[in-house]
This record gives sequence, structure tokens and C-alpha cells, in this order.
Amino acid sequence: YRGSWRGVGRRFWRVVGGQIMATVGVTALALTVIGLPWAIWKYFGWQFVQQQILFEDKPLRAAFRDSSELVRGHWWRTVRVAGFFWLVGTAAGPVLGFVLIFLNFELVWINLIGSLVFALIIPYVTLGHTLLYFDLQERAATEPVKPKRSWRVWRPRQFGRVVRPGTATA
Repeated sequence: YRGSWRGVGRRFWRVVGGQIMATVGVTALALTVIGLPWAIWKYFGWQFVQQQILFEDKPLRAAFRDSSELVRGHWWRTVRVAGFFWLVGTAAGPVLGFVLIFLNFELVWINLIGSLVFALIIPYVTLGHTLLYFDLQERAATEPVKPKRSWRVWRPRQFGRVVRPGTATA
């Protein structure tokens, strides 16, 4: 028990920094119309930065890169599951508060119940994200790796072609 808390304590500021960097990066991309598709893509690609730091003790850059690699090939699954958790975590408190307004509760009780439901849902959403992380890790270990595409514009014969692991494209 103490070892777990010590491990979290050593990685706490990296986890917080990683989440802040992911949020700022996605928000900066989303502020432009052109960057909105990349913001959506990176939002789901960076879902597991915190888990990469906590469970594998990775530095920030490696956590972002490996989170994107983990989602590669399973993007739609990540969108479905993480999108559901985002919807539940974001909408449950306000929807309940909206319903309680029409049940003639006092404003203080509406805020208190809505906040309590929101606070109780957060651990379940985090648990769901972590289970999705472990699921994707297991899938990555058992399924073959999907080949990357070459995005080297300066080599037109290779641009957009599948690059197999172990083949040099330099």
C-alpha cells in the first residue's frame, strides 16, 4: 500500500503536467477550424498519457508517443469507449440537475446532488479508461502490428505507401 502511494507521489507532477499539456494541445488545435480534425484525432490518441506515466514510468514525450501508438489500429474502439465515458462523466451531473429543477427542489439541493453525482462518477470513468488501456495493451500484444504509412513528401514513390517493419525507407 505504501509502495503504491510512493510510486504515485513520485509521478504525480508528471501525470498532472501530461494532462495539462494534452488539454492545452487539443484546445489549441481546436481553436482553429483547420485544426479541429487533428484536435479530435489527438484527443483520442492521447487518452492514455496518464496511464503510460503511472504504470510504465515513462517521460512525457514517450508517454504521448506511446499513447498514440497504443491507439493506432484501434482508433474507432477507443472513440466508442472513451467517448461513452466522456459523455457519462460530463453529462450525468448537469442532466440530473436539469431533471431536479422540474421536481421542485431547492437550488442548494439541486447543486449538492448534481455535484455529488459528478464526484461519484469520476472514479468509475477513470477506472473505465484504465481498463480500456489494459484492453488495448492486450490487443496490441496478441494482434499483429498494423504497418505505418510513409509521409515523406520529398520521396514521391514512397509517399502514402505502407512501410513494413524492418524495411528501410531512408
